[in-house]
Amino acid sequence: MKVKDKCFPFGIPPEADTLLFCFHHAGGNAGQLRSWCSVKNDIAVVPVEYAGHGCRMGEKFSSGLCEIAEELAGKIAAECLGKKVYLYGHSLGSLIAFETVKCLEKWHVPVQGLVVAGRGAPFDRDCSSFRSCMGREALLEEMRRLGGMDDRILEDQGFMDYFAPIILSDYALFENYCYDKGCIHAPICAHCAMQDVETSPEQMSHWSMVTNGAFEETVFEGGHFFVLESEQYLETLLGTVRKMKRGVYYYDRKQGTDSGDCRRRA
Repeated sequence: MKVKDKCFPFGIPPEADTLLFCFHHAGGNAGQLRSWCSVKNDIAVVPVEYAGHGCRMGEKFSSGLCEIAEELAGKIAAECLGKKVYLYGHSLGSLIAFETVKCLEKWHVPVQGLVVAGRGAPFDRDCSSFRSCMGREALLEEMRRLGGMDDRILEDQGFMDYFAPIILSDYALFENYCYDKGCIHAPICAHCAMQDVETSPEQMSHWSMVTNGAFEETVFEGGHFFVLESEQYLETLLGTVRKMKRGVYYYDRKQGTDSGDCRRRA
């Protein structure tokens, strides 16, 4: 598949009528989700790349989270004519995906749904005491707290020389982010892990306050990086999108239907 744009380093299948754009976590890159787009199914998974990450390493880091969202919204708008569009974000990617949906809706580009994981709602405070100005040793402690990365990798000087500037820049994005109290019309499904030290199921439920559409929350076993550590997660994510396509939710404020608690276990 020919790659037209480095924002979508693994391309977009031209025959696909349903696209799921995936936004990675702080310090990550689209390559970590490459295996997701190699699985043939009815939904085309499209990992996105931020400036200064992965195949866009030669580009300058974006100065603001909303700047990333606006750039990617423009790229998505150019690719989605006649297609159904869904967005997914993990951790920092949840906020970028949310702001991207806001841009698309402002431009009257329809978005069928947003799935968020491992990050509280835009107005929630950061549970971590780490700040990007604290330096590398504090960053190492933060990485150990979150899990998902072998200590031997964290102790590798060469890797940290490469990795530290990227993740510190990403942390600064959130630290400088100011939520404007705007809501989206697209429905939101929130995914949360029970052992996530970064985000609680209660915080994930706050995403219901930033959509005028339906909302549902699913709780999983695992820690902050459960989306990458579980072999079954991709199929669950695709199942969530299929359900959104059918308009099936545990709670839908538009229809006034409520089967009880909108939180369920995976």
